[in-house]
Amino acid sequence: MWLLPSLGRPDGLRRLIDSYQWDGEEVKLILHGWDNKLKQYDDVQLPSNWEIGVTDEVHLSPTCAWALQRWPGAKCYGALADDITLETPGMLRRLEELAGDWYIAYLNDGAHCERLCTFPCSGAKLIHATGDLSFGGLLHNGTDVVWYALGIALRILQYAQNCKITHWHPAFGRGKWDETYALGQRGSLSSGKAYDKFMQEGFEALRRRLSDTLDAAHVTRFPNAPMFVE
Repeated sequence: MWLLPSLGRPDGLRRLIDSYQWDGEEVKLILHGWDNKLKQYDDVQLPSNWEIGVTDEVHLSPTCAWALQRWPGAKCYGALADDITLETPGMLRRLEELAGDWYIAYLNDGAHCERLCTFPCSGAKLIHATGDLSFGGLLHNGTDVVWYALGIALRILQYAQNCKITHWHPAFGRGKWDETYALGQRGSLSSGKAYDKFMQEGFEALRRRLSDTLDAAHVTRFPNAPMFVE
């Protein structure tokens, strides 16, 4: 299952849809009830097997937590966004296969590459075992940094180097700053202290707990992480 939050960007959503040959992938499009462009999404033609959910949440981490409660039964959970395009045919199925129940698989975003698991796909058993996906109060940026650090420490991280996207973000010289980016930036600034506190006080406890859970489930760890895969 792929979670796709979209806020104020029906045109960005169209661009994402047009970039890929969809083949029945299960995508949950998450819209926001307070979005002043909400009605414009009615004109976007969605691929088959997509479902829409509407939330009143504001920031990314609470939105994802809401989505997990809404759709708890997936085998894995992947992240998509309305400011990317998918460049590799069949890449979503490949990432789902790599994630399995307990692993983190991530793609080549052309910027961070193997150094950060942007837009990961993670096994549902790992997601549910983790619990608090805000990691102590992160609202937007920083969660991918925590997932990367956990994947390295637990040796469950796989980098699918040939699964490529284009991230149409102004930080990479593409696109323009808009209110959606500004909202995410405000959320990131307000949760900076929460990130520092979690990494200092909560990360190691979570790592140990998840390591024990993986051992109990007899999950094979990689010799090195990230493991590079095709």
